[in-house]
Formats: sequence, structure tokens, C-alpha cells
Amino acid sequence: MHWLIFVALGPLIGFVSVCAGNVLLGGYPYPGALLDVVMFGVPSAYLFGLIPAFVAAGAVRLLQARRVRHEWFWVSLIGTAIGLGFEVASAKLISILVGRWQGGSVSYFRQEALMVFVPACMIPTLICWILSKRLAQGTEAATS
Repeated sequence: MHWLIFVALGPLIGFVSVCAGNVLLGGYPYPGALLDVVMFGVPSAYLFGLIPAFVAAGAVRLLQARRVRHEWFWVSLIGTAIGLGFEVASAKLISILVGRWQGGSVSYFRQEALMVFVPACMIPTLICWILSKRLAQGTEAATS
């Protein structure tokens, strides 16, 4: 159930975080109706968010198995690292694709994106961790 929580809810919570971050940074940047944004954004969230969700689920599962102290801190750090890694990887991919299209090299790394993508990975990681932990505690209580 742990994996299902991260994979099913993580990308969706990340989508809401990206939208909220964009609105906080510069208003409502999306042209068109909100329904259009949701109809395009939710499938895109799962397209781009499944791999980070799987990575977060695996890393959090390892933490839970080791029973580390201050687990919330380490889960926050995992979410932040995944967000930074996602931003760096996507910036590199965009640089390669745009560079080939334009016939040269281009650097595509925006600081504003860090303020959106890092929380968009950290917030879902924390929420999914809390839900997973509560579900595990409820399951243990039911079996005892």
C-alpha cells in the first residue's frame, strides 16, 4: 500500500504544488480556463511525476526499515533532493533538445524553477509519507 500511496497521490499533489508555486511567483500564468489546465496538467503530472514518486517511495521505505531518528527531517531531505535532481535533469534535457534544434548549445536553468519544482517534490513526499505511516500504524493496530 505504501507504493500505491506515493504513485497514486504523489504526482497529483505535485501538480497542485506546481500550480500553487506558479501562482505565488507571478500570478495565474495559464491561458484558458481552469478546466483546460486540469485536463492537460493532471496527465502531464503523472507522465513527469511517476519516476520521482517511485524514487521517493523507495527511499522513504528504506528510511522506515532502518527506523532512523527524526524521520520527518530525512523525508524532507529526500523530497528536496528529488526536486533538485528533477530540475537539473530536466534543465539538461531541455538544453540538449533546444541546443540541437537551434544548432548550438544553450543553458536552460532557471532559479524560478527551483522555487517551484523543489517544493513540488518535497510537499508530496512529506504528505505521502504521513499517509503511509498512518496507514501502517492503523494496519498494525488492526492485526494486534
